[in-house]
Amino acid sequence: MSSDDRKLLWNRTRFGHWRIWGDQATLFDNASGDTHLLHGCAVAVLDVLTQAEFPMGAAELESRVAQACNWEAGTVEAALTALCQLEMVCTHEPSATCHRPN
Repeated sequence: MSSDDRKLLWNRTRFGHWRIWGDQATLFDNASGDTHLLHGCAVAVLDVLTQAEFPMGAAELESRVAQACNWEAGTVEAALTALCQLEMVCTHEPSATCHRPN
């Protein structure tokens, strides 16, 4: 489990259009015009974050997804890192810039 205390939210401005079908999802990137296909753990992260009314702590998100999907926290953390790199998940900051892992 991560000790990460970042508050995360879905980048709805850039990825405002998505559809979830079971364990797969498609997302449209308004900035690039690309469509992304997600599956597995990434879809579970998407599902939890898009339903959240407020930014969620990274550790809480990892815990919820791991429990709901019976995945190890490391799997969830890897999916979350990938989503951050794609700028689908952002940190909750006044500037609303996306988190880019070091």
